[in-house]
Amino acid sequence: MADLAEKKQRIRNEMLARRRRLSVSETESAGAALRGILDGYMKTLADRPVLAYVESGREIPLSPWIKCRLENGGGVYLPRVRGDRSHPDMDFYYTEHMDLLTAGAYGILEPDPSVCGKYVPDPDQPPVVLVPGVAFDREGNRLGHGAGYYDRYLEKISECRKIGVCYDWQVLDAVPAEATDIKMNDILTDGGIIHVQ
Repeated sequence: MADLAEKKQRIRNEMLARRRRLSVSETESAGAALRGILDGYMKTLADRPVLAYVESGREIPLSPWIKCRLENGGGVYLPRVRGDRSHPDMDFYYTEHMDLLTAGAYGILEPDPSVCGKYVPDPDQPPVVLVPGVAFDREGNRLGHGAGYYDRYLEKISECRKIGVCYDWQVLDAVPAEATDIKMNDILTDGGIIHVQ
């Protein structure tokens, strides 16, 4: 187990270092490519609730796609973190305007729960969940930042379409995984779509 944790941390450190070295133009270019791919992908899932996230640091930009979705009358649920790394938890809240977001945990923009409604799972309408990650592989394994926020949340709503979102170079041959790690159904990158299952 210690070996697996060490391997995960080594990959995490390498990938985060590479991501920090990206220029603004590289990030924006990748985000523009992702937006087109995401638009096409979401057309087949248009009637389902979308749980997304606002990127942090040099993560591949998702906020331009979110803004466009909101401007065209589509809402989106965004996460708000509760607890800390020792007791990680989060909820998603319906957002219709980016100006309803404020800097929250880790400096990431989050919805204000006093004006945004909390997501309540509906078995008749399983959501599409866009999931950030540090690395993924073609088997759907995901390596996050290590706190477990998404793994814990996704356990609560097992009936959902889990979509990993990342740069093309973040998809590796293999990502170390354990039983508690939640697999993705598909992975969307600036280079295209990887169908897992």
